[in-house]
Amino acid sequence: MMSSLRELGAADLGVGRRIKHMTESLNGRIQAYERGLMASDNEILFDALRRNLFGTVTAREQDLVAMAAYIRDTAADLGLQDLTKIIGGSIEFRLPITRLIGEENHVSE
Repeated sequence: MMSSLRELGAADLGVGRRIKHMTESLNGRIQAYERGLMASDNEILFDALRRNLFGTVTAREQDLVAMAAYIRDTAADLGLQDLTKIIGGSIEFRLPITRLIGEENHVSE
């Protein structure tokens, strides 16, 4: 990571500060998603998605609903997986249901 930051123009003295900023940002996102997952409704999760996933793009309600459902389902699935396999790098994720988001936004591989 340090070499990547240096390639982007960060001086040696600035690398630590940039890494600190990145880790604080990641921690904030993790906390926001955890709060959203713990809440009984989706509003906190929707707010986190608007800020962190959609950013400057206005999120449609159906996109927020689809992503919140995917995140909740994925969190539940991860809770059922063997921790030793996860630590070993073997994690299974279900595929998102693109029809909920809209075919016009789906990119084929």
